[in-house]
Amino acid sequence: MPESTTTPAAASALQNEQQELENSEFAFVDSGYGKNFIKLLHIRREGNVHYIKEFEVNTKLELNTKKDYLFGDNNDIVATDSQKNTVYILAKQHGVKSPEEFALLLCSHFLSKYNHVTKVTVCIEEHPWERLVSDGVSHNHAFISTPVAVRFSTVIFRRGGKNTIFNICTYHRD
Repeated sequence: MPESTTTPAAASALQNEQQELENSEFAFVDSGYGKNFIKLLHIRREGNVHYIKEFEVNTKLELNTKKDYLFGDNNDIVATDSQKNTVYILAKQHGVKSPEEFALLLCSHFLSKYNHVTKVTVCIEEHPWERLVSDGVSHNHAFISTPVAVRFSTVIFRRGGKNTIFNICTYHRD
């Protein structure tokens, strides 16, 4: 019959096994995780006139430990739904002026809130909308999607390291 893991001998054996795994020659190619395809429609109201921006946000976090992979210990994991909800809360609290500014805000938030997060990558796509025009008059709060261009922004923050910002705008042809 197998020895219970609550006995001192079993606990010691488990500790030795964990130490061997930590000292093993594992190569983690990518140990990050995150939430993709977070849809965000930000509405700014100025009296009767509204403005909208549509974004798709992807977040990716990397931790200072690999215990989630080595031992199945998920205590340090920031749940992907928590990442999604953070996107919505920060958009509501601060607004979204540009993909770059919002990505910077998200990266700063995750690094300051979670000390065990060592790297944050936020990718944001902005999909353009234009005001609907009817009989030559722009409508105050009706819009139509205009897939003429997509603006991409990627921001990478590293704890104690160099931060990176990428921006790309692609235009679609008819």
